[in-house]
Amino acid sequence: MDIDLVRSCSAYAFFPDVLGNFAKREKIDALKESILEHGILEPLVLETSGPRVEKYHVPYYLVDGIHRLQAATELGLDTVPVRFIGA
Repeated sequence: MDIDLVRSCSAYAFFPDVLGNFAKREKIDALKESILEHGILEPLVLETSGPRVEKYHVPYYLVDGIHRLQAATELGLDTVPVRFIGA
C-alpha cells in the first residue's frame, strides 16, 4: 500500500511527536537495518472500521506497525505491506 496513505491514517497525523524519545529512536534504527537486509517481515495492521476510524474520519487507522512505518519512511520506501482488520 502507498506509504503516504498509511501515514495519513496513523498516529503521525494526529500525534506528530509519537516517536520522540531516544529509546524509540534506537528501535527504529535497528528496524531500518533489518528492513534493508530482510524487507518488512510483518505487515502493518490497518483497522477498516471502529471508533478510531470514525473519530478521525479516515478510511483506515494504523493499529500496529508505527515503528516499521517510520523506518520505511526514513528509508524512502514507496510502499509497505499491510493487513486489514475490522474493529
